[in-house]
Amino acid sequence: MSENKTDKYKETAAAKAAEAEQKVHGTVEKVEKSSYGKKIPTSFEKVKFINIIKANAWINFIATIPIYIFIVEDTNKASKFKYVTKFLKYLFLFGGLIPVVLDVIAVYLKMPFLFKFIILSKTIKAVLIILSMLVIAFGALYVRLLAYFYMMMVILLDFLFVYYIALLFKRIDSEEYDNEGEKIVRDQPKEENKTEQKTEV
Repeated sequence: MSENKTDKYKETAAAKAAEAEQKVHGTVEKVEKSSYGKKIPTSFEKVKFINIIKANAWINFIATIPIYIFIVEDTNKASKFKYVTKFLKYLFLFGGLIPVVLDVIAVYLKMPFLFKFIILSKTIKAVLIILSMLVIAFGALYVRLLAYFYMMMVILLDFLFVYYIALLFKRIDSEEYDNEGEKIVRDQPKEENKTEQKTEV
């Protein structure tokens, strides 16, 4: 009897798993055919340069939030740098928010004059992150190493954004690229096409 029950449980579990899998596939198919699904890139060939920059900006914003949480959590502990982290909490809230605002404005409104302010804000943010690495009590060594690695990746993302936005502004000024940093494909003149046809004959 117990074996029959376990077999039934296995059958029902397998049936539910198959049903759930079909629902997921059905949902994915609906999203794929929808207008939103068509905008989701499925290969790097379809991703525009401006979208890469936007993705970098928003990923950087999301990645910065945990660092602020680290600082806030450290202020709640009775650490020897408690007053430093308390001051750093407000400083990082200000110094971490400004780069995000500048990033969004620079990407969506395409204002090249903001570039020097972006560099300054990113540098200040990097200094604040390094300072937080020195004062926050992370506990175990492996936790500290993981936190250091994470924070350095955030700094790397910041300066990667600086590279991207500098490249975008450079391309916008050029006549070979459009307002989104994509290379303009121009039609060949008719005379060139005629000469090409003659050489082929």
